[in-house]
Amino acid sequence: TGAPIAELSGKVLDQAQLLAVLSNIYEMHLPLLSVEVIDDEPPYRLDVLISAQEGIEYPCWCRLELVPDAGASTVSIGVGSYDNQPTPSITKLRDLWVTNLNRYDWV
Repeated sequence: TGAPIAELSGKVLDQAQLLAVLSNIYEMHLPLLSVEVIDDEPPYRLDVLISAQEGIEYPCWCRLELVPDAGASTVSIGVGSYDNQPTPSITKLRDLWVTNLNRYDWV
């Protein structure tokens, strides 16, 4: 298979927010293939192909849905099989996301 591809989607209110998102992608050393407006209404969806790594034995698809709610966001997470391989536990995926997202200063 080729390199994993992630599709990011969500609302960007202005150029400053767009720059912040692009900067975070750059800091994670991820190549940016394209930017396209798909849907500007919540819930915002992020579909990512997670590679095998510590705690994640097989690659898998992960979907995050974010719903803004009174100054915070409700996040739902789902997991799907990749190439008919077993899926990791949802708890391990949650912990992977929390660990990696907490590395950044989101101010």
